[in-house]
Amino acid sequence: MRFSPLRRALIAWAPCILFTFLAANAQENPVPARVAQAVNEQVRVALRGNTHPLARAENDRGLAPDDLPLRRMLLLLKRSPEQQLSLARLLDEQQDKSSANYHHWLTPEEIGERFGPAAEDVNRHQLDVAAQGPSLALQQ
Repeated sequence: MRFSPLRRALIAWAPCILFTFLAANAQENPVPARVAQAVNEQVRVALRGNTHPLARAENDRGLAPDDLPLRRMLLLLKRSPEQQLSLARLLDEQQDKSSANYHHWLTPEEIGERFGPAAEDVNRHQLDVAAQGPSLALQQ
C-alpha cells in the first residue's frame, strides 16, 4: 500500500505531536485539583493549636473596624497523601548515593509544582477570599 508524501509525513509526525501535547499538558497541570466546591461560610471547623498565644479574653478590645488591614493571614493547605508520600520518597532518594536523585535538589518553584496545591485550587481560594471583601497580596 502506497501513501502520498503528505500522508507519510502525517503518519511519521503524529506520534511526536501526540507526545508533545501530552507532555505539555502534564507540565501545565501536574497536580490534580482537589477543591470540589466553593467555601461555605456556614460550615466551619475549629483547628486546635492554631490560635496565637496572645489571643485571650483579657486582650480582647472588641470588634475591629471594617477597614483594619489584616497583615499576615495565612492559609495552609494540606498535601494529598500521594503528594506527601512522593515528597518523602524524593527526600530519601536525595540522600541515597545509589539513587538517580542523589543530591538532585529542587528549586522552590519545582517543589511548588510537584508538591503544592493545583493552580486551580489556589485560584478558587483567591476568589472565595476576595468575595469576602479583603484585597489580596498573594505569596506562594
